Amino acid sequence: SQREPTPERPIAANLLELVKGRNVHCTGNSRDPGGRLVTLCQVDDRDVGREMVRRGWAMALGRESTMYELDEGQAHAAGLGIWQGRFEVPAEWRRTHAK
Repeated sequence: SQREPTPERPIAANLLELVKGRNVHCTGNSRDPGGRLVTLCQVDDRDVGREMVRRGWAMALGRESTMYELDEGQAHAAGLGIWQGRFEVPAEWRRTHAK
């Protein structure tokens, strides 16, 4: 059962706003140290990942890349998106909840 993006699901809603009804072009096939696929996705010559980071709904890659670090810092300082309140960085959560 696929859940629709709603105001209660702001990350999905913001991503949908960026891509709905538009052609999305993704390139890349590398993997980060955690094995996750790393790609660059664009809509109308706009980097979707960068836009999500700027809005505060995604994070820069951290150790793996300096790409988007400035964007993340600005979103964090402005208290946008995930930076509006308390937030546990996913890498920290994974480290503390390792099996």
